[in-house]
Amino acid sequence: MTCKIEKLDHVRKIRVRQYEQELKRIREENARRKRMLEIRKYCGVNITDSDRVILEKIVQAEAGNQDHQGKLLVANVILNRVKNEKFPSTIREVVFAPRQFSPIADGSYAKACASQDTKKAVDEALHGVDGSQGALYFMDRRYADGGNVSWFDRSLTRLFQHQGHEFYK
Repeated sequence: MTCKIEKLDHVRKIRVRQYEQELKRIREENARRKRMLEIRKYCGVNITDSDRVILEKIVQAEAGNQDHQGKLLVANVILNRVKNEKFPSTIREVVFAPRQFSPIADGSYAKACASQDTKKAVDEALHGVDGSQGALYFMDRRYADGGNVSWFDRSLTRLFQHQGHEFYK
């Protein structure tokens, strides 16, 4: 009889542990969904955890040598593109579109590891902080191909410059 009770207690403990793990998983999933809804409300973009990592990496690769504002502005441009009908509708598609971001082509994106400041700038952008004036493009003249520079100057409206990056619509 004692052995049977001990077995029942053991089974009960296992079930309680499983229930607690499932409850924790559900709470984490609900918190994640709530964060995603908040981001959608603030910046108008649906975002997955994977999208956030992509955004952090491209901002680091493009603006890791910039100040906080420079990183924020690069994140803003990418989010502006996602919201613009002329561009793809997800962060992944915008970042990996052919010939759009040099760190994708030169491999520096793959090596990028977002700093705390970059993560903070991306978080601010996702929560609606935007000083980009609607910019859809940016470039650094010092590193850009001459043909690209002339296209920017000829085809786009220059909005402003921050550190090395010039921002355009």
